Amino acid sequence: MVMMVILIQFLLPMLVVTLTILSAESGKLIVLKQWCQSAGRERRNRVYILTVFSAKMTKKAFTLIETLVAVGVLAVLMVTVGAILLMSLKSKNSTEVNESMSSIAVFTLGELKKNIFDAQLGQINCPVDIGNSISFMTKSGGVTTLLCDEASGEVASVSASGNNYFLNEKVRIQNCNDFVWCTLSADSEILSIGFSLNLVTGGDGVGNSGIFHGAVTPRD
Repeated sequence: MVMMVILIQFLLPMLVVTLTILSAESGKLIVLKQWCQSAGRERRNRVYILTVFSAKMTKKAFTLIETLVAVGVLAVLMVTVGAILLMSLKSKNSTEVNESMSSIAVFTLGELKKNIFDAQLGQINCPVDIGNSISFMTKSGGVTTLLCDEASGEVASVSASGNNYFLNEKVRIQNCNDFVWCTLSADSEILSIGFSLNLVTGGDGVGNSGIFHGAVTPRD
């Protein structure tokens, strides 16, 4: 509704100007044609009077051709302006969705790192290669599992004290098989733990996806 009001306010003056120009040009062509066809001075005077009268009459109403031309110009302008506004709106929505998804990814990776910092060294059960979960003994003696659940599209911290979910209803995760992995030294000590978040969103009719990585080194 707002877009239609903007289009009317922008295009209505242009339509009036177009019709006025067409009307004025029509009067000028009549004057030129009748002036060239008249031979005598008296004849030219009569033609001039008739032409002025014709031009004045033309300004009071528009011919069918003038109206059709003006409507065609108006239609082209409406389509052009409408397409520009639609592209601008889609671009704005896409930017907002990407910013929201990036913010949630940064928050989730931060929470995963906090949980790893709370793990006891030597009590971390890494996946064999790359997996969808990792579990460890916390420094307080509890057990925590960091889990990527593709069925629900969630990333969670599961422990005896409760479950913490890091995503929301608009941003979900997919391809959980690549969620977590461990980098080991030659003597099988954990050097770092990596996470990969393959996020997707479809809010407000705009679908975007992105992959975000993070790594953390366990510490005492």
